[in-house]
This record gives sequence, C-alpha cells and structure tokens, in this order.
Amino acid sequence: MKNILITGSSGFIANFFDQALRNKKFKIYGLDKESSSKTCNNVDITKNLDFKKLPNKLDLIINLA
Repeated sequence: MKNILITGSSGFIANFFDQALRNKKFKIYGLDKESSSKTCNNVDITKNLDFKKLPNKLDLIINLA
C-alpha cells in the first residue's frame, strides 16, 4: 500500500481526489490549515503534534494547496 500526502486537503478538488485515491486502496494523508477534511489521517499545520501522524516514508506528495 502506498502512502500519499495531499496538501490543501480541505479544498474542493482535494476532497474528490482524496476519495478517488481511497477507492483505489491508497493510504491517504491530508495536510491543511484546518482538520475538517474527510481525509481520515488529516494533519493540521497549525498544531505541531499533528505531524506525528505522518509516516516516516511517503511514496508521493500531491500539492493542491
């Protein structure tokens, strides 16, 4: 399973893109200034402790911020 980080995960496009990737069985992590995204592993950039949720190795980073 590949680990994918999506920046700007609370955005309109990112929400649909996130859903499409999860349907393909990827492990998705979101990065945004708020944690209201549908991404189950969302990281709030305003909280330092949230960064511990990210894995040590990411296979792909998609910038939608």
